[in-house]
Amino acid sequence: MYGRKTIGKGIALLLAAALLLSCVSAASAADGEGVLNGLKLEKVELWNGFTAAYPVYSTPGSNERYSESNCWYTTTDETAPYRFECNTRSYYIDTVAEDPEVATAWYDSTVLGSGSAEITASETIEIDGHPARIVIFHVMSPEYDSSLGMLDYLRNNGLLRVRLFCIAQNGTTWEDLPKVTVEDMKTLASGISYDPSGATITKADGEMTVTAKGDVTVLTAGKKLQFSVAFAEPDKIKQLDKTLKADAVEWSVTDAETGAAAEDVTINAKGALSAGKKIAAPKKVEVKASSPFFHTSAVFTLTILPVVSKITTDPAEIVFFAGTDTTATVKAVLDPDTVPLQGITWQMKKEGIVEMTAGEDGTASFKPLAAGKTTVVVAEPGGKKFTLKVSVVEPVTQVEVTAKGKPVPGGTVTLKAVLTPKNAGVKDVKWTVVTGGDAATVNEKGQVKISKEAKPGTVISVSCEAAGAPEPVSTLTSITVE
Repeated sequence: MYGRKTIGKGIALLLAAALLLSCVSAASAADGEGVLNGLKLEKVELWNGFTAAYPVYSTPGSNERYSESNCWYTTTDETAPYRFECNTRSYYIDTVAEDPEVATAWYDSTVLGSGSAEITASETIEIDGHPARIVIFHVMSPEYDSSLGMLDYLRNNGLLRVRLFCIAQNGTTWEDLPKVTVEDMKTLASGISYDPSGATITKADGEMTVTAKGDVTVLTAGKKLQFSVAFAEPDKIKQLDKTLKADAVEWSVTDAETGAAAEDVTINAKGALSAGKKIAAPKKVEVKASSPFFHTSAVFTLTILPVVSKITTDPAEIVFFAGTDTTATVKAVLDPDTVPLQGITWQMKKEGIVEMTAGEDGTASFKPLAAGKTTVVVAEPGGKKFTLKVSVVEPVTQVEVTAKGKPVPGGTVTLKAVLTPKNAGVKDVKWTVVTGGDAATVNEKGQVKISKEAKPGTVISVSCEAAGAPEPVSTLTSITVE
């Protein structure tokens, strides 16, 4: 298989060998009019999607990989005999070049002028909108001189090389020989076409997508992340000669805003990215995979965040009442709070208690489904976690109060709340002195302390309100000082 380097080094040998070939021509042409003056061309299908053309008086051969198709003619003019030959060669190359700039880089006339060949003319033309290079040579040897035209046309991973020789014989001199001209080669170029469907492999086969391990899009400073690429047609690539290295990928990482190399972020030849520990502010980077063979690339945008020291939620706990249609929204809280809420994950331990919907802004919403308890692990990309408690409980429907103690000046009466149902999820109640506040106080345990100055007959009213209900559930208890 020919690669780019193989072709480059083989040009001198190719030209030398050309002098030994049977050169071909058709009808005689006057000096300066070109070898193909007045001749018609006949199209021939070649290898890898190429079609070329030959003079109609020739018999073209087959053109398998690295084989030769040619036409030839020898004049019968005894005063100025010559021969000409038109042939093509097709090569694999070590890159897919649909990009005109890449293709043009192949057409280096200085390389073609090596050995015993002298360039007399050159020109870049277009075939189907793609560049092709024409070079005309004066090839010299001890036996005779020859005029040679060469046309290179590069598409996908194939190079079509068309050569047109005119060689003097039986005493014909260089001056008497009809010269191959740029117009001759343009005539041959007019018969060249290309059908991508006939190509072994195309640029489209090498289109890529870049993915991060675990589908991570947000990374914490100090962490590593592995990237990989997938080609559009990996099976085709596997069938190519391994020396072509068609599956090779070059990695780079740049700042998404400036396009410059990303500071404190590196990626190695195997696609392993490392984010520096000292990254103090959020940044976006672009991870790029490029194919030197196909000249394709793909970009993955990654957000890198500073290290988080702590994560909590607001609120830190949620309590729903069974049978209600309510929604609670919880927000993650990071320390430091300058770190954006990106890449926050919410993982519920027990399903069926609540319905959870995680947002992209560091929040999650919850709706009750059935009585029970569960927990939700909230995590940031760096690995810090917090456990959110979530409960769906039976609500309080009724509150009754019992009293114990003698209501005398300076005495204490202890009140006790009795909740219905007994399995109510929230037992907390709130005690408040409604009337008789100058004569008594009540604490959070329901203990009513009567003032020593309280006068007998004073009525003290105490409210007991249950916290475990969606709507207030309370009762009023009266104490009369004896």
